[in-house]
Amino acid sequence: MKFIMENPNSYKYWYEKAMKSIHPDCFFGSPSRDLERALELNPHHIESWIFLAGIASWSEANDDLIGLIERLIKYEPASDSNNLFQFASEKVLIEDYSMLNVKACGYNTDLSNLLKRLGELFIAGVFYIKKNPRKKGLEYLKMAFSKRSSEREAVIWYIYSLCCSSDENYDNAINYALEAIQMDYDFKSAIYLLGESYYLKGEYNKAMNIINTLIKKDSNFRKALNLRNKIKEVVQNGDIEQDSLYQGQNVSKDELDFLIELEKVFGVSIPVVKSVLTDRYGGVFGFVAKSGHIIELGLSGITEVSLRQIPEAIGLLRHLEILTIRDTYLMDFPESITYLKNLKHLVYSHHPLPYSKLNPNQLPECICSLTSLEILEFGVSSITTLPDCLAHFPKLKKIDISQCYKMGKLSSLFQKCFTEQKSERQRLRILIRRDYPTQKPQQD
Repeated sequence: MKFIMENPNSYKYWYEKAMKSIHPDCFFGSPSRDLERALELNPHHIESWIFLAGIASWSEANDDLIGLIERLIKYEPASDSNNLFQFASEKVLIEDYSMLNVKACGYNTDLSNLLKRLGELFIAGVFYIKKNPRKKGLEYLKMAFSKRSSEREAVIWYIYSLCCSSDENYDNAINYALEAIQMDYDFKSAIYLLGESYYLKGEYNKAMNIINTLIKKDSNFRKALNLRNKIKEVVQNGDIEQDSLYQGQNVSKDELDFLIELEKVFGVSIPVVKSVLTDRYGGVFGFVAKSGHIIELGLSGITEVSLRQIPEAIGLLRHLEILTIRDTYLMDFPESITYLKNLKHLVYSHHPLPYSKLNPNQLPECICSLTSLEILEFGVSSITTLPDCLAHFPKLKKIDISQCYKMGKLSSLFQKCFTEQKSERQRLRILIRRDYPTQKPQQD
C-alpha cells in the first residue's frame, strides 16, 4: 500500500494528494489539478470525479464549470458495477444535505464532506439533464450551486438554453442565453451558445456577428473558430454583410456607430440583455434592440469603468424608450439627449464630479426637453430641488426621489400636481401624478 501511495504513476497517489490539500475549513494547493491527474490515469475513478465536481461547484469560474458539465455529458461509465452516474443518483436519495443550509459552510461543517455532497448533487444533476427528467436535474444542480447561488444563476440560465437548443427550440434557447449573459457579461460559453442557436435557427448573419465578437474576446476559443468556419461554408464565399449588425442584433447605421463609440469609452463590447431595468443594485449594462433599432440602453452596472462622458451620438438613438444612467460621475451631460423624443423611462443618478461643468444640486437643463417621459427615477443623487418643467410633462406619471438624499421640500407646483408617498422605514419617497398645471411654463 505504501508503494502505491508514493507512486506518481498511480491514480491513488494523486487522489490522496488532493485529499491532503482539503482541510476542515479550506483547501490549499491545487486539489483540482491533482484530481485531474488521477482521472488521466484512471478515467473511471468515482471519488475523483465526485470531488472534482464538488470543488468546481464551490470555486470555479462559470466557463470552467460549463467545461466540466460538457465533459460529464460526453462521459460514459466503464460498467454497471462502476457507474459514476448511478452512484451519484443513488447517493442523493439517501444522504443528508442539511449542511447546505448552513450559511458559513467551511467554518460550521467539514469542508471535505461538503465538497463530496456538492459533487454528488452536481453529477446527479448532469445525469438527469443528459437522460431526463431534466426538471430533476435542474433541481439537483441548483442545490449543488446553493453555496454560490448568486454567481451560478448565469449557469442555470445557460443550462435552460442548452436544453432548449437540444430540443430544437431555438427561440427559447436564445432568450435563455441572453439571460445568462446579462448575469455574467464575460460568460464565453453562453455567448457561444447564443451564436450557435442563431446558426441552428438559420440566422447566419447574427450568428457570425456574435461569434466574431467572441473571438475578439478569446482568439483561442476553439469551438467558436470551428463554428465560424461552418457558417462560412453555409454562406457561399463567406461574404456576410454585417454593417447593420452588432452582437447579432439588427440596428441602424447611426446606432451601430454609437455602440462602437461607446465600446471605446468602456473598453468592452456592449452586451445584449433582456432588459436594462432590474431590482439589482447598480443596474444593468447593455442594450435591447427590437425591429432594427435600440429601444433600451443601460449605462449602469459596470464596475471596472466609471462613466465620465456620454458620447453626443446618443442623440442618434431616436427610437430609445428606456435609458438608465447610474454609478456615473459625469463631467458633462450630452445636449443631444434633447433628440430622444420617444424616451419614456429615465433612470438617472446625478452625482457629478466636483470639478465638472454640472451643478451638483440641479438637473441638467436639457432634461426639460424630454417631454415624452412617463417615469423618472433617480439613483443616488445630490439634487436639492426639481425643475418646474417636469410638472408640465403631459405623460409623466411617476417621479421616484427616494435616493435624492439632499432633496428638500417640494415647490407648491409639485405639491399641487403630485401626491407624495413616503415610507421612512423603507426610505421611499415617490411622487404620483394627480393633476396638471393650468399654465405651461414660459419659454425663454
